[in-house]
Amino acid sequence: MRTKINIFECCHKLLLMVRELHYCGFEKLRIIPYLSPSGLYWRCEFVPKKMISKHVGTETRQISINYDLPCYTSGSQYDFFGWEDGDKLTPAQMAERFRTQFPQLLEDCKGQDKEYAKWFFEMIITLSGKELPCFFSNASVSKNYVMTTLRKRFPMPPPNDED
Repeated sequence: MRTKINIFECCHKLLLMVRELHYCGFEKLRIIPYLSPSGLYWRCEFVPKKMISKHVGTETRQISINYDLPCYTSGSQYDFFGWEDGDKLTPAQMAERFRTQFPQLLEDCKGQDKEYAKWFFEMIITLSGKELPCFFSNASVSKNYVMTTLRKRFPMPPPNDED
């Protein structure tokens, strides 16, 4: 008999992994969370700060990189990035595995970005148990605030302030 999965727990665990990576000195790691076109799945792309727009903190810009960007979908449940034991890992263990699996991305994410790390921490502690951030969906795109899955508004993340 299969155990019922709480998809919000899976996704929150992933956000806690990002917080751990920020604590480990990778504050330039940014997330781009959004809903799938059907609205049934929450997705989260992981990008370096240098890919973020200089004007809007929720938008990416095209730059040349020599690696693939990881993306999670809630349809994968606890199988984060192909990890079949994701349900047993702590966020710190997930962060270590992410570092091993995506070293080129994290090389680009080394360093301080205190403003974003603060925004990210405040965002995750504000979320309720059944709420996730969404930068965009088929239903909405805002350049003034981040909408959550419960239609609450949260301040925008900071844009890219680097050259």
